[in-house]
Amino acid sequence: MMKITNIVPIRGGEVLSLVGGGGKTTTMLVLTEELLGLGKKVLITTTTKLSANMPHREELVLLEDEEHFIGWLEANPGQFALLATKITNDGKLVGVPVEWLEKHHGLLANWDAILVEADGSQGKSIKANREYEPVIPANSVVVLVVIGLDVIGRPLTEETAHRAELLAELTGTGMGEPVSPGTILELLKADHGLLKGTRADQGVYLILNKYSTVKEDQLDALVDQLLLLDKDNIMAILITEMKDGKNPVKRMMACV
Repeated sequence: MMKITNIVPIRGGEVLSLVGGGGKTTTMLVLTEELLGLGKKVLITTTTKLSANMPHREELVLLEDEEHFIGWLEANPGQFALLATKITNDGKLVGVPVEWLEKHHGLLANWDAILVEADGSQGKSIKANREYEPVIPANSVVVLVVIGLDVIGRPLTEETAHRAELLAELTGTGMGEPVSPGTILELLKADHGLLKGTRADQGVYLILNKYSTVKEDQLDALVDQLLLLDKDNIMAILITEMKDGKNPVKRMMACV
């Protein structure tokens, strides 16, 4: 049985950001449960938006402003919580400004891990990024890049990908054409693709989620191409089924 915490190092006081598509929130929740099960002190939040119906609503703390954020961190060191600033009329949790996480990193050191969903994909398995995306805190030590394998073989449309027309421009896969392992490779190589906003000094982990939806030959073709990526900060490729929370990692390939 392999878990995320068997692979991704948690050294204490670190910000871990999740970007991409294909199950970011589920991945964050699975990692949260793993860490809590290990007795770790965890904070979860977003720099974009989350569903207000997600788990841990009983731990939700709505912060009025930056002063309230500072005061709560000082008064509740190490307490497990889901932090947000408001709930919208359409049922979304609005996260904390990225600047708060960057400016007050010293206070966050009272937690072992601060998990930040730093990207939105409207539930789609892959996405391309606009200029303002993703919103990764500068003090993120680890970035988990999530990709939904269920998109492979499906036509590239707005139903299957977030910002599909931009994604087509970046990857060379035409609108309506099947998404291939090569599409995902090009999306990782592109300037506005899935690695946008990551830095050489961050540990990047590729999470290929929804393992049960893809054929083995397609998966092998994708992994073979990803292992050729010229990115020194990619630490490992994890093939996962996050819905299997007790055993989410099915295969792992180290890249360093």
